[in-house]
Amino acid sequence: MICTGKSRSLQALVQAQPNFMSDGGIFVRKWILFFLILVFADVFAISSLKEHVSLDILREAGIPVEEMENAGMSPREMRLYLPFWQDMEYFPLAVRPQEREDPFSFTDTWMEERNYGGKRKHEGCDIFGKAMLSGYYPVISITDGTVEKVGWLPLGGWRIGIRSPKGGYFYYAHLSGYGREFLEGESCPLYLSVDKDILRGRDAVTNWDQGEMKLDCLLGLIEEAAAARKCIGGDICGENPPESGFCENRELHINSQTNERLKEVMAKVMVNSTNNSNSYQKD
Repeated sequence: MICTGKSRSLQALVQAQPNFMSDGGIFVRKWILFFLILVFADVFAISSLKEHVSLDILREAGIPVEEMENAGMSPREMRLYLPFWQDMEYFPLAVRPQEREDPFSFTDTWMEERNYGGKRKHEGCDIFGKAMLSGYYPVISITDGTVEKVGWLPLGGWRIGIRSPKGGYFYYAHLSGYGREFLEGESCPLYLSVDKDILRGRDAVTNWDQGEMKLDCLLGLIEEAAAARKCIGGDICGENPPESGFCENRELHINSQTNERLKEVMAKVMVNSTNNSNSYQKD
């Protein structure tokens, strides 16, 4: 009887143990599930935060995020534009001095149907000028970069393709001609525009906020940039005219000395670029 009782007690304990473990298992599973929900929630929150931050970066860079969202683009697709967007520096057409108002109109014809040369999609957008004259508006590369394609195409006419430093390919078509000869593999020529506002007060006195760069450092940067590229022109701005009444004789003397040194270096790099034009085309 005792043995039987013990057996029954042991049997009852054994039978009760699974129920206890089952209840505990449910509790553990619920706890794990709750933990996983928290983890997924944190991951989703972090992902959303990263996405929000990345879109803010795009907005700060000037990328039209809202327009891209309205066009159905995902944040990942929009982020692909950032390096190309950062390479862009200029509007691709120059305004004539006699045209006071913006003479250009833009038409979004990307992927529109075209029939010339067979049925196809238009892989470009068109910019029109008010003056419908061939060769009237100078076309400017909107980025630095390297010439990859140049010459005549049946669909694009005279065209040039430039690869920007961060990998974007910019294609300019329907040109009336070229300002000079371009060779594939050639780096885009350099135009130097020096604003003296970048200099410290000991090297230039302007009527605007100034930087802290030393004149010797600026001259070194000009020579370094021109050594790697063909320089086709330049200008110096940021002058404080004597008639403004802002400068005294000592300050005018500082500006005059700086101007002379800048003009000397600019003239030297222009001469070197002219003498080395053949080597630039071969590189």
